[in-house]
Amino acid sequence: MSPIKISRAGYVLALSFTATALVLNIPAAMEPTWEKLIQIFLLGSVLLILGLASPALTSRRKTR
Repeated sequence: MSPIKISRAGYVLALSFTATALVLNIPAAMEPTWEKLIQIFLLGSVLLILGLASPALTSRRKTR
């Protein structure tokens, strides 16, 4: 299975979209429902995955 190639611009766009969606969902968490908590957890997970899949980090790992 080959890794998915994402351009730096596409990566930054996905990262900023996910971070914005997470920040906009913070007020909704003040009256927590299961749906909102699951949504915030999933957005946080996607943000973490995008952070770990950063093109700068992957190119750094390859050079070592």
